[in-house]
Amino acid sequence: MEYSNCGSELREDNKGEKQNIKNSKKRLRIVAFAVALMLMIPCFSLLVGCGDDTVNEEITWSDLLLGDLLPEPGSNVGWVMFDSQDILSVYINDTSMTEFYDYTTSCRDMGFTIEADQSSTSFNAYNESGYKVSAFFKENEKKMEINLFAPPEYGELEWPGSGYGSLLPVPLFKYGKIEKDDESGFEAVIAETSLEELKAYAKECSDAGFSEDVAEWEVYYSARNAQGNKLTLEYAGFNTMSVKVDEPEYKVNIEVECVENAVFSRYDIDVYIDNSFEDTLEHGTTKTYSVYRKKGTYTIEFISTENDDITGTVSIDVAQNEDFKFTISCYDDGLNVVRD
Repeated sequence: MEYSNCGSELREDNKGEKQNIKNSKKRLRIVAFAVALMLMIPCFSLLVGCGDDTVNEEITWSDLLLGDLLPEPGSNVGWVMFDSQDILSVYINDTSMTEFYDYTTSCRDMGFTIEADQSSTSFNAYNESGYKVSAFFKENEKKMEINLFAPPEYGELEWPGSGYGSLLPVPLFKYGKIEKDDESGFEAVIAETSLEELKAYAKECSDAGFSEDVAEWEVYYSARNAQGNKLTLEYAGFNTMSVKVDEPEYKVNIEVECVENAVFSRYDIDVYIDNSFEDTLEHGTTKTYSVYRKKGTYTIEFISTENDDITGTVSIDVAQNEDFKFTISCYDDGLNVVRD
């Protein structure tokens, strides 16, 4: 049996570490908001500065390398983000919703009708050559973003005879590209694959052992095998399928019992697994948490909801599917965590 009495001495030793977890729930919300805010900052901020200024350049559409594949927008005022043989990205200023809709209609008229998906503010479609247009209307800014992506080039597919790719049935598809094949996983893109063929290949993979924890819908299939490898098949558009096999992740069941006190120290406990908030365990209750983890050592931390200086920490070594059980006793100056 292992014991961890995490009172004042432990708190002093781990003061720096505990400060990172102080006010954990609140800080998680703050961090999430900060990350979301950063993602909202446009990548072109270096061009437009920090104010409300907008780059107003005259765009000569015929000079763009891929410009002849798209209709010219009604306005030529804006700026060009990317202009290459592989990608075109353009912003058009002072655009209305009607003008955006008219532009998407012109895209359809120029052949972008394959797998077309349109909403009030976005449009995505392919043409017969595999070029993909993605257009967006930014209503608050009155801007239209136009992107055109050239189709990837694929060679003949040589399926690996070892590694994680060898866990899968060898596909009959001839063309594609292996993007990753190492100790951390396998990734490939397979060309000339229809949705029906994806579903048929998913069935083959299921028969080959990828039949646990299945998640499946129209364009997606994921499952695990008995060894913990996770397979993900996803339709990537224009008859392409992405295939991914991850290194093993093991199912870990962690049962935590909080011993009930009669009068004092009846606080609830926040449970963190590997620095990620998992749940709040009510005083005097028992819960089991099921997670998937790769091979390695992980920390489980227990923190009083009333005083985040009252903590207890244990570590677990994961190398297979395994069950762990811990019993927590609550005191006014610390937690006592016992591994059963």
